[in-house]
Amino acid sequence: MPPLANTTPTSNVVDNFTGSLSEAVDNVLRWRPNPGKQERALRIPDAVFEILYGGARGGGKTDAGIYWTIKPVARMGNLQTIRHPLFRCLVLRRSAKDLNDWLDRAERVYKAFGGRLTDRQKAPTFVFPSGAKIIVGHMKDVSSYLGHEYQRMLI
Repeated sequence: MPPLANTTPTSNVVDNFTGSLSEAVDNVLRWRPNPGKQERALRIPDAVFEILYGGARGGGKTDAGIYWTIKPVARMGNLQTIRHPLFRCLVLRRSAKDLNDWLDRAERVYKAFGGRLTDRQKAPTFVFPSGAKIIVGHMKDVSSYLGHEYQRMLI
């Protein structure tokens, strides 16, 4: 990903955000990762290419994934991924039910960072003031995402 250039987000929440993700969460959403797996997953250094986080229902995988997609990245000047105009993230869910639940939960979080959900029915995408995008889809459509560049993927 190219270095951050003069990107000027329009959202006050994003404009005023200069601290860590946990500070933003404290100030905007009052959410904290659960001690254990969620906390460990969100503390893994950016240099780690993939995180395998499994477990039973109710273990916090969805929330950890939502926050992981917007976690600050050191090679981007330790700014949030969503402040970079070229940032692209792909989120794939197994079924329509899983996808709709994820969209509802993610929308509450991403809205606080200026994210706007577009085209929920056909090609759900969260677009941020910087131009960053989080593209969301089904596993059944996985072939339609081949050949695209993504800086993060959540499956």
